[in-house]
Amino acid sequence: MKNYAIFFSLGALIAATACNNSSQEIYTPTTITLSEKQSVTASQIIDSYYYIPLGITSRPIGTIDQLIVNNDNIIVVDKDMAKGVFIFDRKGTLQAEICAAGRGPKEYAELNHVSITHVDGHTVLAILDARVRKVLLYSLDGEFIESHILPFRIEGMEYLSNDNVLCFAADYASKDNFFDGRSDAGKLLYLTDSNFGIKASIMPDRTPNRDIAYTSPYVKCHGEHITIVPPLGDTIYTIKGQELFPEYRVDLSQLAGNRAATENMTDNQIIDAIERIPMLLPDGIVDGKDFIFLPVTSPHDKGVKTFIYDKNNSIAYMLENEGSKTSDEARLAKMAIMGIKAVCGNEYISYVPAYVIPMMYPDKTDNPLPNSVDENSNPVIIFYTFKSSDA
Repeated sequence: MKNYAIFFSLGALIAATACNNSSQEIYTPTTITLSEKQSVTASQIIDSYYYIPLGITSRPIGTIDQLIVNNDNIIVVDKDMAKGVFIFDRKGTLQAEICAAGRGPKEYAELNHVSITHVDGHTVLAILDARVRKVLLYSLDGEFIESHILPFRIEGMEYLSNDNVLCFAADYASKDNFFDGRSDAGKLLYLTDSNFGIKASIMPDRTPNRDIAYTSPYVKCHGEHITIVPPLGDTIYTIKGQELFPEYRVDLSQLAGNRAATENMTDNQIIDAIERIPMLLPDGIVDGKDFIFLPVTSPHDKGVKTFIYDKNNSIAYMLENEGSKTSDEARLAKMAIMGIKAVCGNEYISYVPAYVIPMMYPDKTDNPLPNSVDENSNPVIIFYTFKSSDA
């Protein structure tokens, strides 16, 4: 597991080759150039915002590992502390909990990934237990529906439709006995039916001999839109039919200078470069209708810089964190903008742990939240709309 953090940071470290020749010949992605010279403050781009404190749950919610928001619900996944999935309405009132850690037929030994699908016209949650190799379906009322045994190991899945599932795997999936003698061994993306029977496979593993084990693509659902960032790549793809469509290429050359790495670097060279070269964090990408949020590591100050790409004017701005410099009640929203985690329609969503609020408003002056929110409360969700910057 120690190599996970290493590989997690490699998204933009190495220039990507096309995932297949047809995509390279047919499609030309839009280039997003990131530079610290073009920057905006939160005040310049926030159009509106509002807070939703999450209600009381049977287990306190710690880190929000996944945040899924639709027109009716806020779905929170806490993999480690609560080991559960919590369904709230859009006012933050708890509707149901799924806290089913265990070894039983209706339980998960490991909570790896959650996605949305439909059964008989009803929205349901699909929970991946990669350790036991099964997917469990639950209603939004928290009731168990059924489970599916996985024929091969995957890292996660997103439902393109009820009977079309995009599964993403790591390089070691090819070593599974299931793939013995199969022509689709060594791929990282599999299109399956709802029972996880493989229909097609794409994205071959380009680094089969690397020692860094975690090579699964970064697949993320943004409402109705799915983005895919391959390992050792700098291109953001979506999927059309059974083909990857390259939408954007993220150019970090102005941040990295002449220090950009190459595909033929050794593992040790890659590990060393992590400490020196800015890198895209693919699992933090949030792609909405008008804006894309792109977090990038900043080795110089050992932090993360957030960039926002405005699709209307085709400019990427570096976000300046002004949260601690203001004295108005909006400073909570201005701080949390750096951690945009999800999108629903034209609303972009972030969150803050409740214990941060007393730290920011020690005398309760300008505190925009109810007095019932204290350091022991569940996180507070923040919904934003943004406007194009005049910067």
